[in-house]
Amino acid sequence: MVNLPSRREISGLHGVRRLFQGAILRLVRLDGLSVVSLIDLNSFKIIKTIGTGSGAHGVAVGADGRYAYVSNVYSNSVSVIDLQVGKRVKTVAVGRSPNGITVAP
Repeated sequence: MVNLPSRREISGLHGVRRLFQGAILRLVRLDGLSVVSLIDLNSFKIIKTIGTGSGAHGVAVGADGRYAYVSNVYSNSVSVIDLQVGKRVKTVAVGRSPNGITVAP
C-alpha cells in the first residue's frame, strides 16, 4: 500500500482491488468515515471517493467489473457500489460483523 502524498509504502489497509486500466479501488478510512477511493496509479490522484457503511473492511469486484461489494463490519451490511456511475446504489443487511468478502460467478 502506498501513501499518496509521500509515495511511501505503508501497511495495515484492507481491501485493495485493481480495476480498469491504471486505476485501483482502495478501501480507506478518513476521520472515522468509511469510504472506497478510486485512485489513478499513473498520477497518484484520487479520482472519486464513495461512502460506504460503518467499519468498511473487505471489498470484492464482480466478474464484469461493474459492481464492487464492500463488507461493513460495524453496520452489519454490504454496500453495493456501481463503478460505472461512481456511487453506492444499495446497502444489504447481513449477519453480524461481516469481514472478508468474495464474489462467485
